Amino acid sequence: MRKRLCLCVGVPECSDPHLGPLPGTKVDASSVFEALTDCTMGQYDAVESVRLINPSKAEFTRALAQLSYDPDIDTLSIYFAGHGVIIDSVYYLCCRDIELYRAAYSGLSLTELFQIIGNAKPRHTNIIIDACHAAGVAHDVQSLIKPNSLGPANSFGVSILAMSATDQYAHEAPPDAPVQGGYGTLSLLKCLKGETDCQVNKSHLSLDDISKAIDLERDDQSPNFWSFNISGSPQFCLNNTAGVGSSESFIPIPIFEDSDSSTLPLALSEELWKCYLDSKTEVELRELQNCLEKGLFELAEPTKQANFLIGLLDSFTARCSLADDGFATTQVTAVFLFVAQKISDPNVANEVVAFILRQLEGSLEFATSSIHEGLKEDYFLVRGGGGHSEFFSLPIRLTKVAAWSLFYLDLSSGNAVETARRSKVCEAILGALERDYSGSISLVSEEQAAYIIIISSLTKRHGLTEWGERFIGSLYHDYFAHGGRIARTSLALEDTYEFMKYRSLEKEVDFLRFSARPSELLFCLFAHYWNFDQLDVVRYDFSEVDGTHCTTYIPDSYANFSDEVITNGGNLNFQIGHDVFTASDYDSFIRNYISPAVYAASQPPQTMIRSIAICASLIFPDRIPWCAMDSLTADVF
Repeated sequence: MRKRLCLCVGVPECSDPHLGPLPGTKVDASSVFEALTDCTMGQYDAVESVRLINPSKAEFTRALAQLSYDPDIDTLSIYFAGHGVIIDSVYYLCCRDIELYRAAYSGLSLTELFQIIGNAKPRHTNIIIDACHAAGVAHDVQSLIKPNSLGPANSFGVSILAMSATDQYAHEAPPDAPVQGGYGTLSLLKCLKGETDCQVNKSHLSLDDISKAIDLERDDQSPNFWSFNISGSPQFCLNNTAGVGSSESFIPIPIFEDSDSSTLPLALSEELWKCYLDSKTEVELRELQNCLEKGLFELAEPTKQANFLIGLLDSFTARCSLADDGFATTQVTAVFLFVAQKISDPNVANEVVAFILRQLEGSLEFATSSIHEGLKEDYFLVRGGGGHSEFFSLPIRLTKVAAWSLFYLDLSSGNAVETARRSKVCEAILGALERDYSGSISLVSEEQAAYIIIISSLTKRHGLTEWGERFIGSLYHDYFAHGGRIARTSLALEDTYEFMKYRSLEKEVDFLRFSARPSELLFCLFAHYWNFDQLDVVRYDFSEVDGTHCTTYIPDSYANFSDEVITNGGNLNFQIGHDVFTASDYDSFIRNYISPAVYAASQPPQTMIRSIAICASLIFPDRIPWCAMDSLTADVF
């Protein structure tokens, strides 16, 4: 059996006179050790794990080597409470025998820790530092945590939680406090004991999960976190709040045993590392998907592929939690979901897809709840101070938020109570969009076509047709009010100002610079009215768009609808005034061409595949999820 071992170190006294006593560190190290070795919390081996109080540097490194080189080790967790200092841009942990004037010799740097860990290569290593200036490890992390530094074979993972920023002290509770210890450690212990809900429904917590829930209750101390892992989900401790207060049971984490460690080419590891760093700001989702798919190809074995995706998912979602975009975690999780479909063994793929889909629901729960609360503020959805680009970006954002909210409702698993709860949240969001942003509900981009089909399909499915009629009706009328001047998908931000000027002109000016021809958007607008059995409402409008070419693409299968290039499928086209003259002609085109093609692409009928296809259109809105429309697939689902 693979071992879980921990090393908990507290250094209350240092020989250097410049470093005062820290009596609370002894309590902290002991408390964390007891929690980690408790079978109801950490589940680390209580006999072989080590607790050190006031060790020398040599004693610390000797104990670390003893644990790291255990041939049966799976997870190693290192906890340190004591002084930490930054000297010449290097962060040192201060053991008993530290001498600040020669810290390079007597201090313990992260580099030295990694030399031991990197050579021994336990599957995953967790490092928790509750010391002053702990984020100073960033000076070393940027080079040490990079994949090409994680052992010669890039074969193990590491997570680092620093309880204070580079310019901050790590504070302890005052002597008269009911519970003694460092604020960072006390918050960690609350997560271990289940007193703090980490807002995930997995059976085990990773340090990544805990990092997002750490609350130091101080303005002058904030935690920092880094992680990179390609070897399965790092199970730091049991999740003692999983399933509590929820109608759903916790999510068991898939565990796939490997005979040896996973390895990746250095160039690919560097690409993934770049995506990881970018995920704090704005990761390029297609680039991430391509990198992950390359990883699957390189690893080949399905168990390694599964561990690769599950491990990196933890790292990326923890990083995304720092982003300003509330949907960042959801979008990155969706990309992992798409790639998981390509795991070489179908049984392994299905297990991983089901797991990540549940993770997606959890992140979407958080995102929609944040949107729900945020919409109580004025201009919550306006970005960048409301500059001219928002006249273009905000209408797209509103349509996207509506589609995501409806998708969140659609993912409810048939549980009536849960569906009712989600429906209430969804209706509140949709109502706020209509009430507070009515002047910005307009049609500016082909990108909104996919969202329109999702909104039309899901409002009808979930009994929200009146809202769907009003919202899409506003978009429809805006289309004709501006002469059908719609930007192509992914119009460059620097072109938006010129496009908005062009949109208000009475005559055509260089439309090819901005617009797509033929149009998929007009096709989708008419499809909404077909879906709602209201083609008679728009029957007179066909003459106004005489000569317009409409097109849409339908794949042979929706199984890999997120692929950048979908090679198997075909375009279905018509020209108004040539192939289609009336609303009746359009109805015939849908029934004779679109519906049979969508029906065939939806075989065999799988609700999960349909949900993933809808999600693919939310992430990559250059594709239309016709499979979402029940009117087209009534005989399938």
